[in-house]
Amino acid sequence: MKENTQSTGLDSFDHVVVLMLENRSFDNLLGYLYPEVPSNAPLGKTFAGLSNIDFSNPVPTGANQPPDGTGKVAAHKHDKNKDGNAIYFMPYPDPGEEYWHVNLQLFNEPDGGEKSPYNLPKNTDELSPGMKGFVNDYIAVWNKTIGVSAHYSDYKQMMGCFTPEQLPVMSTLAKEFAVFDHWFCSVPSQTWCNRAFWNAGTSWGHTINGPSTSWTVDSIGQTLFNQIHETGRHSKLNWMVYSDNEAALTSIIHAGALSPYHFWPANHFPKWDQFFSDCSNGNLPSYSFLEPRFWTPHNDMHPSTYNSKKYGKSDVGSVYLGEKLVWDVYNAIKNSNSSTGNNSQNTL
Repeated sequence: MKENTQSTGLDSFDHVVVLMLENRSFDNLLGYLYPEVPSNAPLGKTFAGLSNIDFSNPVPTGANQPPDGTGKVAAHKHDKNKDGNAIYFMPYPDPGEEYWHVNLQLFNEPDGGEKSPYNLPKNTDELSPGMKGFVNDYIAVWNKTIGVSAHYSDYKQMMGCFTPEQLPVMSTLAKEFAVFDHWFCSVPSQTWCNRAFWNAGTSWGHTINGPSTSWTVDSIGQTLFNQIHETGRHSKLNWMVYSDNEAALTSIIHAGALSPYHFWPANHFPKWDQFFSDCSNGNLPSYSFLEPRFWTPHNDMHPSTYNSKKYGKSDVGSVYLGEKLVWDVYNAIKNSNSSTGNNSQNTL
């Protein structure tokens, strides 16, 4: 094990582990991380959360209105005393996540839907998102998905957020290490295009997940994994994608670029459990990319799709399962102590 000397930044790490979770907003998970800002934020730091601000979304005309007569839904803490463990399944069903849905959530200007201009403002001077359309879009998704008009208790959950007491694992790690308090994504849309940007710096023009067949044709450019492999010819750099799924999503999104790495020179896509054995035995590669389970009961933090045979009503996932996942991964790294491989001091 390396001598524990003063940190030299990223140069002190020999191993990097990325746990890729799913579509939730910063405010939903960590908006109330510091209940009173700035008085209880870290010394000399600021925190752009939800405490001490008045943030709400209007309820569209024609929808069932809130009983308080305000015509809006404020961001609020989930009430576990009232709703119990149901909060860990909220929002259910899954909100709209395709490009046009997210545009409506950001700008609240319905125009075109899934056709151009995909709910983008006509005036490009208005492209600073007001974040006022989450309730509007959720009501539309609810009505279409469930087949009945959403009531206040149905769409209120879209503005619900967790407290540190409700998410102790993620909240503690955010406080003890670091957290970025502004939400950015490469494509305001679904999983595939954002993971493509993470791994390759592009989604090859894709703004939604489908059709999957087009990804196998388009995704031929180099990825981070290819770069590590090429560099590793002259160094010890290597990589693995540990997936808790029948097939690694990364290998589908980047099929054109990564197909050779399933078998030669070794399988770079082992099963999930191997991460924990590799971590314990000091055998982690230079770069580990972790894919949680996205089939039922999924632990990837993703809200569950309504009444889906593989991803829905009978075996919905929960934020609680995601908390357990983060806990397991963190403890595996924390408890690793190889003198020649990965350990808690040389793993980021």
